[in-house]
Amino acid sequence: MQAKADWNVAQANARTAEAARVPEVDLVGRVGIDDSSDYQFGQRLEDQVVGVEVTLPLYAGGALAARERQSAAEVRVARAEFERIRAETRRLVRERFRAVDSARREAQAFAREAGVWMNLGSIAVDGPDGRIINRGIMLDDQGRV
Repeated sequence: MQAKADWNVAQANARTAEAARVPEVDLVGRVGIDDSSDYQFGQRLEDQVVGVEVTLPLYAGGALAARERQSAAEVRVARAEFERIRAETRRLVRERFRAVDSARREAQAFAREAGVWMNLGSIAVDGPDGRIINRGIMLDDQGRV
């Protein structure tokens, strides 16, 4: 789970680095009052301004491009680590399943030879919602479940 979270963080950082090169658009407003009517040639002036402000990075000395490349590399590293852990987990699950299956087959053979019912305890199976659930297994003297 940590590898998946690291991958998501790296992707978010990459999107942030890419967004640094995109122009920013802001809506700005200002209201002002200048009252100098107390003086001989004074006047009262009210000022209201509403406008759009666009900010565009013109030159950053290659820092933005370097940050973009760095974050893209971090995404690749995080994804590779996630895929490595997923593959390792699948390998371990397959290995454990084969060990359980082998033990089950040995127990079936033993039950057939001994001619007895045998309780194997439980085995993990995939549930309908993708979670692993345990099911009890009982074999007869013929090795039938």
